[in-house]
Amino acid sequence: MYHLIQECRSLFSENNGIQEKLMAEWTSWRAINAELQQIQAEQRIKADSAHRDQELAQLEQKMELIGEHIHAIGAQLTAKRKELVEKILESMHHMLQNELIVAYSHLESWKIKQKTAQIGAPFNEEEVEFDSIHKRFSALFGCISELRILANHIIEK
Repeated sequence: MYHLIQECRSLFSENNGIQEKLMAEWTSWRAINAELQQIQAEQRIKADSAHRDQELAQLEQKMELIGEHIHAIGAQLTAKRKELVEKILESMHHMLQNELIVAYSHLESWKIKQKTAQIGAPFNEEEVEFDSIHKRFSALFGCISELRILANHIIEK
């Protein structure tokens, strides 16, 4: 379980790094786009100049490259987020399995106390905690339902 938690932390950290790269590229793209729009506006005002045309072509090429880079980083970020969600789901699955084992052991204990009470052993209602066993199972199956919904939502995207 500890290993899964460490993997989730690592994936989350990678996700944040990719997101920072994406934001830096986006900021760079926006700056170049603003410069490109300014040159285009100036070009409309002034007579055509070979230097302006060359600057404009370079900026357009640079914007296209950065746009491709943004797209690649976005795809990388999406893949990393999916991997992170899958690890979280795997972790939750393990946690739910452990909780189910604990809940079943409580239920088995309750059953044994019920059987021994039928043959005359003392039975203390306060020790049984059947309501807590019921609540534990209800919460467990609620979590399973939520995980299924989340997994289906991720798979559909």
